[in-house]
Amino acid sequence: MATTILAMPGAVFAQAETLDQEIPRLEAEQQAIAERLAAARMARQTRIAELRAELAMLEQAEASRSVAAPATQPNPEESEPPAPEDDQAAAGQAQQTLTDRERRRREETENFFDTNFGLGLSLTRDLGDNDRIAAAELDPNGIVRITDEENDLARLMLEAHHFFTPSIFGGDSEGLWGWGPFVAVQPGEGEIIDAVAAGLMVGFRYSRESSNSFNIGIGYIVDPNTQILGEGIVANQPLPEGETEIRFRETSQHGLLIMTSFSF
Repeated sequence: MATTILAMPGAVFAQAETLDQEIPRLEAEQQAIAERLAAARMARQTRIAELRAELAMLEQAEASRSVAAPATQPNPEESEPPAPEDDQAAAGQAQQTLTDRERRRREETENFFDTNFGLGLSLTRDLGDNDRIAAAELDPNGIVRITDEENDLARLMLEAHHFFTPSIFGGDSEGLWGWGPFVAVQPGEGEIIDAVAAGLMVGFRYSRESSNSFNIGIGYIVDPNTQILGEGIVANQPLPEGETEIRFRETSQHGLLIMTSFSF
């Protein structure tokens, strides 16, 4: 213990000597940093002075350019009037542009009042004597229950229409709307055609520069292959005696059709 205590002053003195040696080095580094900062400040001040001098020179040059002789005004008597040929060319070009636009409008109007095609969304309201049955089942008591019917049917259809001018009603529509007959079909998967319809349609053009239109039609539709309950089988009634399964059959059903379509 005594030996350790006696050794401690020596270690302290050794650390003090090390610190005494580091202090001059740190002071030298500090002096070098201060000199670099001073040099940087001097360079910045010099650059600022140069920029101010350049700005002054630019302002002086701009001022000397602005002091110039006033521009001479052209003498109206000395200016030459445009040549008649130039006026005629400009007028001809404007007339040609107007003629092209009117010709395009006339062509689009003629296309509108012609046979066109459209893709439409339709709603069929069944008017037949039988319900259109998609699915049916027997309940535990042997009663026929309808689980899915299609008396109101929404579907996509392709249609073709031919519009006439509405002058029959009086007034002038400028060819922006028309009316006429249409026919529509629903392509089938198992059958080539699942349904066919016909009726009257009214079409409204989007603009005079296009023959495309939004159309609304109402008509009569026939579904030639509609599934209904088989002969002798009645909904909410038991099966005929001796039968154990629900029978179906296909027949033609008709209905009321309402359609909206977009011509193309």
